[in-house]
Amino acid sequence: INFECSLLKYPEPETTSWREYYKDAVTNYDMLFRTTELISLQEARIKQLMKLKIEQIRDDDYNTEEYIETMVKRAIEVQEAWEEYATARYREVAASYGRGSGAPLGGSSAYFDLQVDRIKDLLVVYK
Repeated sequence: INFECSLLKYPEPETTSWREYYKDAVTNYDMLFRTTELISLQEARIKQLMKLKIEQIRDDDYNTEEYIETMVKRAIEVQEAWEEYATARYREVAASYGRGSGAPLGGSSAYFDLQVDRIKDLLVVYK
């Protein structure tokens, strides 16, 4: 499945509740699979918004090339730091379940929530 194409079906996946998305899932595996789909959609959305943010920075006609490239570099650094934090948070939440079968789903739901917050942060620029 090409999740970037799925942005056509879910152009704003951040408005999709993960509980609603997997409401008919019967097993833990089904819930985890669907949550993973949503996380992939969110990753595509974040990538899309980062691309727009970088294009917007580069379209700035009022600053020097050096300043623009510094701003692009900083935007990428922030995104990389966010990804590290979100991954660490996933691991922390998953670990809190011990060896329970809910660990992957718990970590994934925490990661998903952080993705929604990140998308909202990125959207501020475009509204």
